[in-house]
Amino acid sequence: MPTINDAKELTELFERRLVFVMGKGGVGKTTLAVSMAFAAEAAGKRVLLAETEDSQSVGRLFGEPGLTETPISVSKRIWIARINPKAELEAYTRFHIKSGFIARRVTRSRLFDYLSEATPGLREIMTLARTWRWEEERQKNGSPLYDMIIVDAPATGHALSLLRLPKMLIDMIRVGPIVSQIRGLQKLLKDDTKTWLTLVCLPEELPVKESLELINIARDELEIPVQRIFLNAIYPPLFSSEEAEHLKALMSEEESGPLFSAVRDKKGLRKVLHAARHQYSRRRINTQYSAQLRAEATGPIIEIPYYFKNDLNLEDLRRIASNCLDPEKRSQDDVHAGKHR
Repeated sequence: MPTINDAKELTELFERRLVFVMGKGGVGKTTLAVSMAFAAEAAGKRVLLAETEDSQSVGRLFGEPGLTETPISVSKRIWIARINPKAELEAYTRFHIKSGFIARRVTRSRLFDYLSEATPGLREIMTLARTWRWEEERQKNGSPLYDMIIVDAPATGHALSLLRLPKMLIDMIRVGPIVSQIRGLQKLLKDDTKTWLTLVCLPEELPVKESLELINIARDELEIPVQRIFLNAIYPPLFSSEEAEHLKALMSEEESGPLFSAVRDKKGLRKVLHAARHQYSRRRINTQYSAQLRAEATGPIIEIPYYFKNDLNLEDLRRIASNCLDPEKRSQDDVHAGKHR
């Protein structure tokens, strides 16, 4: 797989109109989605950050847990919203049933509640339809209302169902006005000048395994390849090659060995040695899984460092955006790194 510098990887990402942030639950999807929104805002983009109905993480982070499909402004260039499939179905019903009285009777019935919850694929298509309508919204001068729409997608399995659905419905229904609308949606999803899939992964066995499965399905079945991968929570490389060799010796030695015995009366130093061994071990594991992911990735991988903190707040996410997702800073880092190669 060809590699390009980090600055270009990020610049190309922020040129897209619709970005899905996908990944296994618990890998940091929301963290990356919000950080991406901050970085896009810093690049001068008007950003809509949308969470799906199953998640309320974006709303809670911004102190807006009651989000609806109506975007609200949380900064100069960022709006947030929640995609609620049932609300979308209600709006669709009211649009097509011209009588307000009948439309209200339909949407307030128990049968409507049952159908909205139990009909296979209905929630997914309503979710995609809302995203499509946001992408089509325009300002008075004809320019897009939002330069970039970032969707904090459901966990991997549900996200794949979401992206599979348009083709399934086209194959099932074949003709009619609904199919024409779904074809328009499918065209948007497959247009890589507008839409990209991004993937968040942890450098651990199960997340990497699931990520590789998603990468292959997206490329071979959906024909919508994963364009960027964010490898989250990477331990920093703190030790030189020589220092790493000393740590390897320490890692292979029992605590009763001569190296540990030499510091048996210096408890503070022993704790430092334990911490160093742990850090080196985690970094080595990270590197192994990173190599496994890179071998099959369909797009460049951007590493996000481990933040030694339980709960990240908005300031932390702004820091990630500035340090890891700012194309200008990454460009400077590339030049700096080039001088030391």
